[in-house]
Amino acid sequence: MQWKRRAIGADVDRTFHQAAGRAEVLAVCGGDGTVAAAARVAIDADLPLLVFPGGTFNHFAADIGIDRVSDALAALRHGTAIRIDVALAGERLFLNTSSLGSYPAFVAIRERWEGRVGKPVAAAIALLVAVRRQKPVRLVVDGHARDVAMMFVGNCRYQPHGFAPSWRPRLDDGVLDLRMVTVDGPAPLLRLALAMLTGRLGRSRLYIEDDPVDLHISMPDGAGEVAWDGEIGPGNAEIEYTKLRRSLTVYQPPDANLFPR
Repeated sequence: MQWKRRAIGADVDRTFHQAAGRAEVLAVCGGDGTVAAAARVAIDADLPLLVFPGGTFNHFAADIGIDRVSDALAALRHGTAIRIDVALAGERLFLNTSSLGSYPAFVAIRERWEGRVGKPVAAAIALLVAVRRQKPVRLVVDGHARDVAMMFVGNCRYQPHGFAPSWRPRLDDGVLDLRMVTVDGPAPLLRLALAMLTGRLGRSRLYIEDDPVDLHISMPDGAGEVAWDGEIGPGNAEIEYTKLRRSLTVYQPPDANLFPR
């Protein structure tokens, strides 16, 4: 996954708002960050969104069954549209994921290694390298203080379980997907790496997985960086994660039976 250390600019937002003022369907071609910016405008204007994959990975487009331009055109031609959830990290809308700590580095390192050594070993390597490069973040998560190496928050439940989520069975389940790696106690990195290698991560007390409807995060040591849909930018010392249930209408190819409509 490619992470860009910037936010979508005001010029892009302005262009989407101008287009929405004269459109019946708001179309966007770009990666996940650009699509998320268009989604916010589409919700505000009460317009359906048509996504053309134009980024490096196009995770959201793939999740709704659009892999090629022809898929998007088929969805528009046949008029097949679905209503899905979106999520907010404070005021920032995201369609896929948001994260704190060293998760962006973890993903990048894991993807470099998994073709050579397989996903379990790649995940263990990525954990050791990413967490050593960046100090844990002191967070208060829904009132519980924790030293967090990395935190993943998904819009809807991802599969599989563990710290390599990759796909969603549905995009309208009304919940967030919270996954955290903490570093309390002696030799936490070694224990976590062994848990990943042996498939026992879900049983480790250093790993937390939950599906809350909302989530409150505070950073006692001051605001840090937050990632959302492939972008990285400055966060706030307090972040409220919430859901906007079935708030976005998107076009989907007629044969993409990925989740209930």
